[in-house]
Amino acid sequence: MKQITILDRYLGTEFLKSFFLSLVGLVVIFTTFTAIENLRIETKQAKIHVYLYILYSIPQLTSHIIPMALMFAVCFTVAQFTVSREMVAIHSAGISFFRAIATILICGFLLSMIQFFFQNFVVTPANEAAANEMEIVKKGVGTIKDLVWQKNLRGKKGYYFIYFFDRPNNRIVGGFNYLDMEEDRPVQMIQAAKAQYFPATQDWVLSDVRLLNFENTPRLKNIERIPELRRSFPDDINFFFTPTRDPMELNLIELREEIEFRESRGYTALPYRVQFHANIALPVMCIVVAVIGSIAGGAGSHRSGGPLIKSLLMMIITIFVYQLTFRLGQNLGTGGIVPPAVAAWSSTGIFIVVAGVLVWQVKR
Repeated sequence: MKQITILDRYLGTEFLKSFFLSLVGLVVIFTTFTAIENLRIETKQAKIHVYLYILYSIPQLTSHIIPMALMFAVCFTVAQFTVSREMVAIHSAGISFFRAIATILICGFLLSMIQFFFQNFVVTPANEAAANEMEIVKKGVGTIKDLVWQKNLRGKKGYYFIYFFDRPNNRIVGGFNYLDMEEDRPVQMIQAAKAQYFPATQDWVLSDVRLLNFENTPRLKNIERIPELRRSFPDDINFFFTPTRDPMELNLIELREEIEFRESRGYTALPYRVQFHANIALPVMCIVVAVIGSIAGGAGSHRSGGPLIKSLLMMIITIFVYQLTFRLGQNLGTGGIVPPAVAAWSSTGIFIVVAGVLVWQVKR
């Protein structure tokens, strides 16, 4: 039992060193490319917003890099043990291959749990913060979005009918209408000639207002005319900048709420359903790459570093194929071509099958 404990500690330590070194290295490399790309943006805003965008982008990069770093570390560790014939010594002691790599598989499982919580409670708010910083960076660079916006929008509790949105001055001209809903029935319709938003109090001042009040049945009760009305709404000013919530900025709970909200009102929720399943599928991939990487690391000849070369090649192929099939699945899912669950799980499912076949071959 003591020898097995020492083996677990030794193999686990070597694996964790490789994992953290590869994770930090890859994060630095990808962050550098992100910085180079975004520092080229010409903006009238302070440069600090570009730096903050890069900073808030790091959690998303890390989330995608974790499976890559895990695959590299598993392949490298097992391959090194195989090349140095330490794996042969382990087998000679009567320890099976899967018992020998048990520590790595347990680490893969723990990393999948960490990835799950990291994705839902760190990455999603960081994505939202990054999006806000990029909005500031792009503000005033001559986009139509800064000048005027005409659209009908669905809010948290009602519907907005917006005409001209003067974004730099936080005001709406040409007409501002809001239909307040309660249990799928109209309660009040607010019509105003213009609206001015005040960030200090986080409310709106509406001018030349007409209030249409409804009874319990969808029948008009009365009409009120008010020169000016100060009021806050369920949705803040950022809602008018980006009325459709980005699925990448929502955790599983928020995604479920958004799906139920949209589908109950007849709107499509495909992007949110795809992201919901993707937030579960990505952490599962950590366990899958731990299995594939372990078997790949022990494959090949004991001469000329065969296992190391083969495992690294398999790592690159696995990452490339996974990213390709994952993005393809997401596009097919959001386009309604395949069901959201199939779109998000297809790439992970392929590698689960590959892992199953490899395990079967080793045990055969």
